[in-house]
Amino acid sequence: MKTKLLLYVIFGILFTTNTTNAQCTQQAIEFGNNFSTPMYNITGDVSVTLNGGQTITLDTGTNFMTAAGPDVNAYLVKSNGMSNAQLTTTPLASLDNIHFGLISSNTVNQNGAKSFTVNIPSGVNIEEYDTVFFYCFQFSAFWDLGKITPFTTANCTVLGIEDNIFEKQLNVYPNPIKNSLHINTGLAETVNIKIYTILGEILFDKKITNTTTINTQHFKQGIYLVEMTSGNKKIIKKLIKN
Repeated sequence: MKTKLLLYVIFGILFTTNTTNAQCTQQAIEFGNNFSTPMYNITGDVSVTLNGGQTITLDTGTNFMTAAGPDVNAYLVKSNGMSNAQLTTTPLASLDNIHFGLISSNTVNQNGAKSFTVNIPSGVNIEEYDTVFFYCFQFSAFWDLGKITPFTTANCTVLGIEDNIFEKQLNVYPNPIKNSLHINTGLAETVNIKIYTILGEILFDKKITNTTTINTQHFKQGIYLVEMTSGNKKIIKKLIKN
């Protein structure tokens, strides 16, 4: 009996670990920001899930409700530090956004459970996106917005896993450096490379693909940091110049 119980516990731990690594979910809160047309405001459950493999999902619960509209669309938006009040009056085209899909139309009931899974666009850092935004195009009308806690490596193991994979695909050499630094990304995607001093002075900032060689002859002896970013993946390596 004890052996069976131990196996169940182990299986439960493994299952929990796999589930945690597969995706991370944040609940959207603080809806009710349309003060000019309160009937548009969202009620009910809305969640955003970051999946492995560079996709993200928006889910509405069975209790989700809002007013009907001809083409109400859902987005994940980067607020860039703007308040909710500022966001309500900012044109959607001016906001960095990820489009999920149609929440309401003449043929789509606005209420109830829906799920949208889309690819995270290339070059997008998902850690900067913090607002679920609803907008109606035919009315040119802001509908409502809610906030999520941004995904970070501290609260989402998916990002940590992707960073580890990303790091293994990058080859940075030699270290210590002398007159040149070679970076081989081994990736089809663009990688943004920054090299800066420990005081924060940027010495190199360029987007690259595949392989590049950076002239480091003018670097003084000391410690430098090379930051490599692609989408929501980022690693920082320490370099030494002899």
